Amino acid sequence: TLSRAKKEWEITFDTLSDPIIVTDMDGIILRCNHTFVDRLNSTYSKVIGGRISEFMDTRNVQEEQNQEFHWLGKTYELSFFPVSVEGIAVRTFWILHDITERKQIGSRLAEDANLLRTLIDNIPDRIYVKDSQGRKTISNTADWQASGGKTMEEVLGKSDFDTYPPELAAKFWADDKAVLD
Repeated sequence: TLSRAKKEWEITFDTLSDPIIVTDMDGIILRCNHTFVDRLNSTYSKVIGGRISEFMDTRNVQEEQNQEFHWLGKTYELSFFPVSVEGIAVRTFWILHDITERKQIGSRLAEDANLLRTLIDNIPDRIYVKDSQGRKTISNTADWQASGGKTMEEVLGKSDFDTYPPELAAKFWADDKAVLD
């Protein structure tokens, strides 16, 4: 049973897509998975027994978990933690989760949002978005200026009842309600 469990653990460890390294307290690599070796384009015999600092620049690694870490042209979320087992010296597990694509998508989304915001703000017509309670969640420059605001923040989160006379606000809300219904 123990032999089978060890074999299952080895298979699981080696098939994980995240690079995983196990070091001793001096940073000597005791174990690593196939992903780590493959990422280095190396072999176990060249990696095991070497210092982790030979393969990764760990000088700027902080004590905090889940920090961004750049390695071999990719961006990873780095986690590391000590593991102690009775009768065995403390080991450190290093796990690198590839977040390169997520970071690239985030950058593209930020660029798209910036482009859209620039476009919306430069259209001379009033453009706004309201939530289901009639509060503005988006307002372009023409809208917030026409609404009497000096900044966008003065308009966002407010309904027409906060901005216009009650009769006019009631008419606007009736129109909005008809659209919502």
